[in-house]
Order: sequence, then C-alpha cells, then structure tokens
Amino acid sequence: MSAQGPGTFHIIDESMTGDYYLKILQQYLVQNGTELCGNEFVFQQDNHPAHKTKKIQDYMERIGFQELAWPENSPDFSPIENMFATLKRHVADRSPRSIEDLKSVTREEWMGMDADYTKALVASMPARMQAGKRAHGGATRF
Repeated sequence: MSAQGPGTFHIIDESMTGDYYLKILQQYLVQNGTELCGNEFVFQQDNHPAHKTKKIQDYMERIGFQELAWPENSPDFSPIENMFATLKRHVADRSPRSIEDLKSVTREEWMGMDADYTKALVASMPARMQAGKRAHGGATRF
C-alpha cells in the first residue's frame, strides 16, 4: 500500500519463509512500487524473520531500493495494520461462506480501499513515529 492506493493483493497460501517472501518481492515489489510511487520509493516492511534473511537483504541491496529502518516490535507504527483492521471488518461484514468466497471477498475489499484512506494513513507516519518515541516503543493510540 502507498499514499496512491492499496496496491496488488496477494494471498499467502503457504508458510512465510525467506524463500517464499523473496518470490513475492521478486514478483510484486518493483512493479507494484513503481506503479504506486514512481521509480524511487522507500519500502517499509516489519521485522518478521522472513523479511530479514540474508537472501532478502542481498536482494534489497541488489535492486537498490531504499528501505525504511523499522524499530523492533512496533506494529502500532505501521499504517498497514490499520488497513488490515479495516479489511478484516469489511470482510466480516460480508460473511463469506467458503474459503474461495473468503479469498474473493478479501481481494474485492482490498482493491476497493480508497486512495484517500491510504493517503491519510501514510500522512499519519510522522505522528505515529512521534507517538512511538514518546511511548519508548510501547503501545500508542495508532
């Protein structure tokens, strides 16, 4: 997601390993990032172990994308967490009845996220970081 909109939706259908995450990045990061933000953008990911493998770090260095340094254990800071919470509510409101319906509804709801919403989430980053700093990395209102 970016201030320009939600971006590509991908269903993770296996355990998140460094190798699987690398495939996702190779398939979506450059295309999705440049479509949403142009040729130069800052990529933000959390500190999930699969995101921090040597293969991932080497790949990020090789493609030359700038990555936002991210503090340990800081989910309150990430605007994607708010987007996931909204997605979860919207999907629950539609009461999908099967796995295929769940996938379809989730994809529809993700792709229907308004760019004004994602723009507001991204614009909240300075306030999120300040709140995190004041809370010494603890929980915030975000």
